[in-house]
Amino acid sequence: MSKGFTLIELLVVVLIIGILSAVALPQYEMAVEKARFTQALTAQKALVDAEQIYYMANGNYTSNLGDLDISFPGNALKDFSLLIHTSPNLHIQMQRNKQIGGHTIWATAYLLDANRPETGCTLSSSVPSSSKARRLCKLVSGEQTPQTLEPGYDTYLLHG
Repeated sequence: MSKGFTLIELLVVVLIIGILSAVALPQYEMAVEKARFTQALTAQKALVDAEQIYYMANGNYTSNLGDLDISFPGNALKDFSLLIHTSPNLHIQMQRNKQIGGHTIWATAYLLDANRPETGCTLSSSVPSSSKARRLCKLVSGEQTPQTLEPGYDTYLLHG
């Protein structure tokens, strides 16, 4: 009697591996995106703190990172483009360079007053509720319902 696997048995194994990878790959991609976005939110929190310190020392905010007492490792912001608005209030946007499910997504911070920054995951209000981008914002923030801090955009606020 010969020992070994039949072609059918090998095809079944290949089919099972294919099904498992089809299920696991999207979950892996979402975990990677969550990690990148969480890294951006951590950098953003450091930026808000540095801006608040700068404001206390100078009486205004700055859009020049060189003015802030902050530094990031060389590749900390490689996946995001940074834009700082200082008028009338501080607004920090970190746009994900790669679209998520075909949609642009931002890590945003609005400093409406010096003591209470509103930080979150922002996307266009027109992004469908079933999209990968909206699922990522819900996953990162833990919120199911967005706020409208800026017309035409939904922001899932982070608490804590």
